[in-house]
Amino acid sequence: MLFLPASTSLGTLEISEVYDYYDRPCLFSCHNTVGDLFLALSIDENFLFHRWLYLAVTGDRLQAIKSGDITLKSAFVAENSKLFDVKIFCNNTSTVNLIIGANLPDDLLPADGVFLSCDRK
Repeated sequence: MLFLPASTSLGTLEISEVYDYYDRPCLFSCHNTVGDLFLALSIDENFLFHRWLYLAVTGDRLQAIKSGDITLKSAFVAENSKLFDVKIFCNNTSTVNLIIGANLPDDLLPADGVFLSCDRK
């Protein structure tokens, strides 16, 4: 699976919910065995690796994103976001690097005004 990194500091991950799918999950939430939650967004892929942004979130923050209170872009670039740049290589090895969301180029992020809107009224 090129969307869940193995043997990294994020722990053993399991998908919780899939929000967008195109041949494979592109935007989903997942959790590890100690209960840490992440929102994962596919941002790049080529023949060598699949690149993801993994955003550490609390249950309340994830609910706010799902209900449309926070745009996807705002969630990923928030000042206090714990954001990881994850590369999963074709040989199933992975790298995880902590990054600052505010420094990401706009072309890697969802467009302004895009909401997850799972529970939006």
